[in-house]
Formats: sequence, C-alpha cells, structure tokens
Amino acid sequence: MPEALPLSHQDLLAVRVPERHDPAVPTPAEVLGFAVGQRLARQADFQRYFATLAGASPRAALQVYGHSVEGRELLHLLVSSPANLARRDAVFASLRQLADPQQPAPELADLPVVTWIIANVHGGEHSSAEATLALAYELCAGQTPETARLLDESIVVIDPLQNPDGRDRSVNAYYSLHGVVANVDPHSAEHHCPWPGPRGSHYAFDLNRDWCLLTHPESRARVAAFLEQRPQVVADLHEMGNAQSFYFPPPAVPIEQHVATELRDWWEVFGRANAAAFDRRAWDYFVGEVFDSYYPGYGEAWPLFHGALGMTYEQAAAHSLAIRRRDGNLQTLADGAAQHFVAAYTTCLTAAEQRPELLARFRQMAVAAATPSDGRRALLIEAGDRAADAADLAANLRQQGIQVEQTAAALTVVAEPHEGGAARARTLAAGSLVIPLAQPAAPLVRALCDPVSPLPVEFVQQERDRLKWRAEPNIYDITAWSAPHRWDLEACWSADLPELPAAPPPTAAAAAGLAWIVPAGPRATYRLLCRLLAAEGWKVRVAQRPLTLAGRALGRGTLVLRVRDHGPQAGPQLAALAAECGAELLASPTAWTDEGLRLGSYYIRAVERPRIAVLTRPPVSAQPVGWLTYLLEQQYRLPYTPIDAAMLSAQMLAEYNVLVVTAGGPYERVFGSEASWLHAWVVAGGTLVALDDVASGWLLGLGSRFTTARRVTDVRPGAPADPVPMQHRPQRLAPLAAWVQLDPYSYLTYGCAPQMRVVFSGDRIIEPPLDGYTVARFRDREAVAEGFAPAATAAALDGRAYLWQERRGAGQVICFAEAPTFRASWPGLDRLWLNALLFGPSLRRE
Repeated sequence: MPEALPLSHQDLLAVRVPERHDPAVPTPAEVLGFAVGQRLARQADFQRYFATLAGASPRAALQVYGHSVEGRELLHLLVSSPANLARRDAVFASLRQLADPQQPAPELADLPVVTWIIANVHGGEHSSAEATLALAYELCAGQTPETARLLDESIVVIDPLQNPDGRDRSVNAYYSLHGVVANVDPHSAEHHCPWPGPRGSHYAFDLNRDWCLLTHPESRARVAAFLEQRPQVVADLHEMGNAQSFYFPPPAVPIEQHVATELRDWWEVFGRANAAAFDRRAWDYFVGEVFDSYYPGYGEAWPLFHGALGMTYEQAAAHSLAIRRRDGNLQTLADGAAQHFVAAYTTCLTAAEQRPELLARFRQMAVAAATPSDGRRALLIEAGDRAADAADLAANLRQQGIQVEQTAAALTVVAEPHEGGAARARTLAAGSLVIPLAQPAAPLVRALCDPVSPLPVEFVQQERDRLKWRAEPNIYDITAWSAPHRWDLEACWSADLPELPAAPPPTAAAAAGLAWIVPAGPRATYRLLCRLLAAEGWKVRVAQRPLTLAGRALGRGTLVLRVRDHGPQAGPQLAALAAECGAELLASPTAWTDEGLRLGSYYIRAVERPRIAVLTRPPVSAQPVGWLTYLLEQQYRLPYTPIDAAMLSAQMLAEYNVLVVTAGGPYERVFGSEASWLHAWVVAGGTLVALDDVASGWLLGLGSRFTTARRVTDVRPGAPADPVPMQHRPQRLAPLAAWVQLDPYSYLTYGCAPQMRVVFSGDRIIEPPLDGYTVARFRDREAVAEGFAPAATAAALDGRAYLWQERRGAGQVICFAEAPTFRASWPGLDRLWLNALLFGPSLRRE
C-alpha cells in the first residue's frame, strides 16, 4: 500500500503568520488552492499567482521577457520597495553605466543591488520553482526588519521557470501517472517521466549548457534581460539525486581561468551565510566536491564573465511529491521547496547587506576587464570564403554583450597565431571579425574564444591518476568549446586594434544569362539549398570538382541552377531566397569558366530531393535526436519525417531514401537481430546515416553486412590481448576537440578545408573500414586540439576513423564515431552531416 505523506514544515505557507505578513497580500494557497509543496504547479499557476501579487502589492511588478519554443511566457517578477520599483528603469540604466568603464560611474549611495533568483532550468527539478512561490510571497508580504532592509537595498528578480516547456511536460506526466494517493516507492511510474523525459527543453536540450550557445529563444531572451538589468548576484536553483543533501558554493575545481578573483571571494561570503542559515535549522549541506564553474555555458558560469556572482544551488529531489530514499527517509517536495526558499532568501538578504561592497567591486572588475594585461589588443577571426558564417558568429557574440566589428574589405595585419607563436603579416578576407579586448566583456571573449582553457596542473595530475585506476572522473562537463574551433574558423591575436578599411564600391551584378551560382562552404548555402529542395520547381545541381568563375575560386559543393530550367523570371525569387538565408548568389552569362569545370560538365550533377526519415521515440535517446531535429527545423528548415521507432516497417521505410539513426537502443527491437529488412532497403538504394557513436556501434555489432570497420578494444600499441584488461580499454571522457583529416574526393566533405576540429568523447575509437572510405580520420600526430585526454587515448586516435562511408548494393552506409550535432554547438561540423542527408540520395563518391 502507498504510504501516507507526513505534513512537512507545517504545510509551507498554507497559513499566514499575522505578525509577519501583510494580510492584504494573498498566500499561494489562497490563490492556487494548495500550499507550496502540496501539489506540483504548472506554468499557468505561476503566471496566475505572480500576476495576483503584482496587482495586490506595491512591492511587485510582473514582466514577460520572452517566450519558449512552444510559446509559453517567460516571467520576471521584480520585487523591491515601492520607491525602487518606481525608478527601476533608471536603476537598470545606472547599472549598465556602472558595467561600462567608458562611462562615468554613477553615484552608488542610493543605487540598489540587483539579485536574480532563477529556477527550473531542468523541467523535472520541481522544488526549485515551488520555492519561488514562497520567496515571492515573503518578499511581497513580509513585515520583518530583515525583509524591509532587503527591499530597500536591492531589487530581486525572480524567474520561476527558465524552462516552462520542460516543466509542464514533467508535471503533466506526473498527473497522468500518479494514483489518488502519492506513492513514495522509487519504482513507481510517477517518479519516471516518459520519453523524452523531464529535464530538457522542447527539443530535449539541456538549457543549463546554452547560455553561451544561444540555440533556444529561452536562452536568448534571458541573456538579453541580463544585459538589460545587469544583476550583481545570480542564484540558479536546481535539484540533484535524492540520496544527496543540499549544495551551495564555493564550487569544485576547476574554475575557468578568467573568473575574477573578487568573485571567488564572494562565493565564500555567500556560502558561509547559507551555511549559517542551514546550521540554525540542522539541515545537511555540502560545498565543492562535484559542481565546478569551468564550462562558460552554465547559468552559474556565464554571468561571472560579466562581473556578476553566479552560483548554483542543488537540492535533493523528490521527483514528484515524495520519494523513499535508500536510507529509509522520505524526501518530499515540501522539504526541497523549504530548503531552496531559505537559501534563496538568505542569498537575497546577503546581497542587500553587502550592497556597497558588491557595487564597488562590480565597477572595479569592469575596469580591470577592459584593461588588457598580456599585450593583446584584439582577437581577429578570419572569414576566408565563409563571411556568412563569420557574420553568424558575430551575431552570437553580440547577443552576449560582446563588441564585434566585421570588416567590409580585406584587412592586412601583423598578428600571432591563435594557438601562439611568432607574429607575421597576414591578410584577412572581407567579412572577418575584429573583437577589441579593451571592452567590459573581455573576460567572456577570452573564456569563449581562447584556444584552450587550461586546467590546473594539480587537477590534471589527479584526473590522470583517477582515470588510471578507473575511478569516477572529476570533470563535470566538456573540456573544449573555443568558438573559432566550433565554427571551424581560424583566428589570430593582434597587439594593435586595427583600423577597419572602408568598403569598396559595389560592383554591378553579372547578368544570369546561363546560370546562377551559390558558392560552397557557408552554412547559408545549406540553408538556401534546404529551402530550394523543400519547394517545388527548383532544379539544383552540385559541382563535384572545383571551378573558377570571373576570377573567383569556387570549391567542390558549389550549387548551380541553370536559367533554362527555371526561366529568367525566377531570378528575383531566387535572389530573395538567397538574401533571406544570407547566401551569396553569383551569376554567369556563359558556361565557359576560367578554370576547372565548365558549367555543362558531367561532374555538375543533379541533386535528387531527399526524403528523410528520422528514427525517434523509444528506444531512441531523446537528447541526440532532439539536437538533430532542432537543427533541421530551426536552423535549416529541411523537411523530414520523425518516425516512431515502434511503428517503423519495411513497407514504411520504402517511402524514404534517407534514414537517420541516433543514439539509443537496443535497436534489435526495431529491426530484428540481423536487421535484414534494413539491409535490403540499403542495398536497394537507401542511404543509412548512423549519426553518432551509439548508432554506429550498433551497426558495428551487426558485422560486415553494414560496415567492415571495427571498434578498438585495446589502446596499447601492437596486437591487442584477448581478453583485454580493463585498464587498457578506451575510456569515456568529457568531450574534447580533436583534429581530423578529410578525404578531398568525397561529397561528404564538400565545403570543408583539408582538416578540421571535431568533438570527441574518447571511448568509441574505430579502425577504418576494410571495404569502404575513411572520409575523416584523426590526424596522425597531436590529434587532440583542445581539452583533456590521457596520453594513451590521444595516441590511440592516430589514423582512426571519425567518419566513414561504405557502399552496399545501390545504397550506402555513413557512420560517425561521434555526434557532429552535439548540442547544436559545433556549426562548423554541420556541413558533414548535411552533405550526407542532402547529397546521399544523389551521389556516392567521385
């Protein structure tokens, strides 16, 4: 029988305490019909209660600062004294001025500090959001001297649901699965949200990794609000495993090197304040140990590089209303809400008490950030022939408050290589980026764009020792994220801030007497190709070899649209589509090019319209398929059909010419132990794309019917032992960046340079296929470009396969050793998987 739930913390805020709270301000229970912790609130409940507070209390104002992917409102409840709220726009303007050393510092005497309390970035971390209901009530109704001081000295911005889509999915799943009485048995269905799970966004993304990537409208809106309000303190409320207690800073090592020393000191101040509050209540807690502040995309870490004190708070999760822990104790939603409430309130009070020092140090950090200390005055990012990609990167950086200029003409500078070395003269193509380092956001520029983020020497030694003994690694997330690497753009450092050249006069466009041409390489070209293939009437061709047109070198993968296939009247429509996608459109009045292919060549091949099926739902893992579908829908608008894996059949698959399989399994439940009918589909002409290590690993296990590659089981040089001792097997690592060399004759490398950096995690090391083409192989020396890897793993990569292709009958199998779609965060790799999907039905290999 289900166990009855005990009352916890006297039903948190179910009743008002008259001597402590204004009776004119309603409690959550009075508005919602249940006390905090008694039920799970949906997004509409937060909206209703916060709107009620804004109407009932002069201390509160409600703002909608954005919308989620599914259209839910993103809410900020601003709470402060009525006087501070009345001048909040002026306060925020003063804080923006305080953050910019190029402007005079405002008067600090009556300037309130801004504290952000943000919650529920992971949809199933329920207590974090519930606590904001209690916090909002206490700040709006509380009549204690502490609350009065807090309101006078600060503006508190409460964001209850950073991920409202994930929250509502999680809560709706709970109410569809639970019984009349809550069940505390951890095996009960109510504690396990169905596919795609409770954590992620609409696309199953982890939004706590997205602050510097800005893939989602939720992240873009939040970063814009941050830059508008310029908070000094950001507390990000989370949940963790129910066997834990409560975590608050200081964080674990490593800390990203560009985090200011002042902020590291503040972690100690706020951590000790929370410790005192928890000690008074005899609540367990810990600091450090697990959660670091290394990757700059966390909700804790990203604000640090703008001078705000970012902090992660983690509470043991109940997963629903209550769960029985392994130690026999109950963990309840009310427990979690109460502890998060106390931590959040303590944080707000501490920020108010430390207001003068926080603001003074905030200014000091801004001044220090805008003063380069290593002789470098500018970061230059070379556009090459991909000015559109450089423009996309510039837009991403500007959204994060970084000053960026894009050159309108070629620029000659003396600069040192990105990875270091002697300075030399170089010419950057038009469209290259100039990022001054004497700017307030310089720490963020360096954190995002340095070639590596060094780990402390002692930490690396300890990590190598842990890996040697197969102990749990201490690296919490990725170790490689440099923006130039992710975008596959080269960079360099300049000791001077170069003067930008004037734009050359525009040249008249050539008449398209014969063909329109779209140069290969930029993502904008792929955006345009996807739009053309999705529409009716367009006949696109692709150049399999290079050509030169009117002095312009055009690489493999250049698109050609013949005027005779469309008529001259199609020109304006094509030009409009190209402009919308950011793609460059050239025209040629003749088929006689300067060099290379002529426009009537056999090697300019028609592109067949891909009919793409993407396997989804169990047993497919939600996050990898979410990365892919986000890119297909939001970035490239490429039509595809998501196929429920449980429904897929040979007859259904025959309607498609491309099948994409991502991580998941066991896939024997979908295709059978031999995958015979899938093999028959490939042989008949299908293109099977295994988009990551798990999907490729499944094919490797099926033997040579699909691929003759094999997995490396022993990282030692020479013949492997059988069986292989555990200490010599490949190890799963935090994702890093590694160099690969590319096949210059494969259509899968259209638009790419001879080598590029890819994201890699270490344990899927693949011997090249015996009966196929290794399209991308890890570089023979110094394969690791950025990030942490033990020496044995790095050495084992030499010459091994990252991307390979094998013919089977009229079809083909394309395999990746790691997902190039990782978090939709490596735009430079999009060309590899897009080439597979877009050209697979038309091409095999030159």
